[in-house]
Amino acid sequence: MGSLLLAGFAFGWTDPAPATENPAQLFDYPKRSALCEAPSRDLKPFCEVHGHLVETPLPTKTLKRALDRVRGQLSRSEALRLRARLLALKAFRSRACLRVAGSHRLARDEGRLIVRRFMQAMLAYDEAIRAAPRAQGAQLLPELAQVVRRPYELVAEGLGSVPGLNKETRLDLIPPRLLEALGNLGVVTGRPLSEGLTGRLQVSVQGSAVEPQPELSWIDDKLIVQKAGDLRPQKLDGDLAAEVLSSYLEARDNPWAGPAARLAGILGLTSLRERLIFLADLKDDPLHEAALLGLTALGHPEDQARVLSWIQTQPAPASKQLVIALGFFGQRIRGQLQRYQVSRLRPDLLAAVLSRSAVWELRGFYEARLEHDDVNVRILAHAASRELQPQAWITQRLLKDEHEMAQCAARNLVDLFPLPEASSSARATSTTQAPTPPSDAGPELIQEPEGNVAIPDDAPMDAVQPEETALPSE
Repeated sequence: MGSLLLAGFAFGWTDPAPATENPAQLFDYPKRSALCEAPSRDLKPFCEVHGHLVETPLPTKTLKRALDRVRGQLSRSEALRLRARLLALKAFRSRACLRVAGSHRLARDEGRLIVRRFMQAMLAYDEAIRAAPRAQGAQLLPELAQVVRRPYELVAEGLGSVPGLNKETRLDLIPPRLLEALGNLGVVTGRPLSEGLTGRLQVSVQGSAVEPQPELSWIDDKLIVQKAGDLRPQKLDGDLAAEVLSSYLEARDNPWAGPAARLAGILGLTSLRERLIFLADLKDDPLHEAALLGLTALGHPEDQARVLSWIQTQPAPASKQLVIALGFFGQRIRGQLQRYQVSRLRPDLLAAVLSRSAVWELRGFYEARLEHDDVNVRILAHAASRELQPQAWITQRLLKDEHEMAQCAARNLVDLFPLPEASSSARATSTTQAPTPPSDAGPELIQEPEGNVAIPDDAPMDAVQPEETALPSE
């Protein structure tokens, strides 16, 4: 998956084999060159960078050393082309590994990060094409077209099919004007792009009944009430939400009483805690389990021993409702967490506790989980630690993990939570310098405007999601 070719990205053309007189031509060559079979000392850094592009990615420090050695020998046009390809490599390698591991806190930010990487690559190609002679710029167009299409392809693969419309409907994902612009570029430059790069990208729409709107739900810490006959749902929070949910809990025969008990905890309505305790004590009552889920999500320290004892009796795999409740438990329990008992939970339950948690008082608890046997637990513990304290050693440890998803998550954490810049006074007095965070786009974290390509921020950007490692989403 590491190289441009294996990641789904291919150079747009094949030039003749490079000559030793201009080793920078290596970067325009899409396969291993004979010059790199036994390279001279001067040619070795060029071969290392070229190998990073078309074969196996180099470790960050090795890549930085090689780039430092070749930078002074590249023209501005050659340097811009190399930079665009490095950014394309990083974009094509991107996967939403934090979301697959179960992180609810960072799922949306990770999706935006992946989209931003593709936008950075597009901007870099635009700059490289403008700086190159006309013929060389035209040769970069197929690569640019692949970068433009790939986010939409990921969205299409992640969506699969869309229920609820006519069976014969097909939806276009790439705006027609964008495809037309790519086609026109190829015509103007005299190198028409292939149909695969300018063709429409559609998803089929399955015909199925639209699920009815639930009477009670929640979005962004607000209670959503949609009763029959209402033109639009009510959005409530605070005392108003507590008053509505209390009326459902008092009418225990109401079919929405169970969801009301769970939502009372998810929304953090502590005024309903006594009512949840009462219902949880009625072991033969249908609301007993729903009330315990509400108490779990509420995360009150006095209920902790009770809910942890009950959680350990739950069957595997954990239900979607329990995963959500445990996420809010880890977010709200803060410094009162019974760490020993929680650390003994089975991996899927422990990962659920960590899925929303990034609490300063628990940073020691997170660090103690960095070497856990379960990859999801390791990733989520690293994510919380990096978010609270962006330190290089935290992500370096995850980068050295043997699991591919852990390494992918580490690369995303580097860009989501970059190291804080040291002040000038600190730099003057410091005798040791922290290691630079790894980045597979080269030696710098690129900061550029996001552009105006319309891709949803929370679009599914990871088409391949292993079911055995994915936690249920809400």
